[in-house]
Amino acid sequence: MSHKGSSTRGPMPRAKAAGYAPTIVAENIAAGPYNQPQVLAQWAASSGHIANIMIPQLRDFGIGKAVGSDGKTVYWSAVYAAPR
Repeated sequence: MSHKGSSTRGPMPRAKAAGYAPTIVAENIAAGPYNQPQVLAQWAASSGHIANIMIPQLRDFGIGKAVGSDGKTVYWSAVYAAPR
């Protein structure tokens, strides 16, 4: 799991491709046996992740979850952005 997408270099191009016109984009990702409260607690305990969440210009966010083929690994992505 990486911030770099399969066909992009990061969350900014993915947001643009989805039709969002951002001025700023940040992303938090995680993979493991986490439920939502656990992943949010992990991000809150990480200085880099909480810094993304606390960027003052951010106005919008989305969070996604996918379960791996093993049925145990949960992949999380949170994207934070501000429109033009």
